[in-house]
Amino acid sequence: MKIRLASNNDLDFILNMYNQIWEERENNIEELRNIVKSVISNKDSDIFIVTINENDIATFTLNYRLDLWSIWKALRLTAMIVDQEYRSKWIWTKIMKWVEKYWKDNWFSIIELLSWIKRVNAHEFYRKNWYNVIEYGFIKAIKKFKNKYV
Repeated sequence: MKIRLASNNDLDFILNMYNQIWEERENNIEELRNIVKSVISNKDSDIFIVTINENDIATFTLNYRLDLWSIWKALRLTAMIVDQEYRSKWIWTKIMKWVEKYWKDNWFSIIELLSWIKRVNAHEFYRKNWYNVIEYGFIKAIKKFKNKYV
């Protein structure tokens, strides 16, 4: 298993991964493509691609932030998605071990995991690996009008 930084050449693969878990969500594919491009070029986030035998099998995003509330240097793991054909606990476990090594090597204080509420298998995996639920997040949808949010 190899893990590498994503590039714009990986856009179609990343979008395919998002579609595997967000089937029931309404997503404008071009808007999602632009968001992924933005994250790839962002200095505060990195998207990674996981490969086995030259096959792309997973993606995840790491966000780097300083939490001013707690004065922690936080590593936030979001959107860890393994292709349906390769889903097994050992792949998730290997990715998490890689993330935890990255966390230690780069002197982060905490790892935060963000996961969509309907991804119960992912939540169970995190709990089994000693991650605790400590807060809830809330979202309010804002309508787009003439390319601006109102």
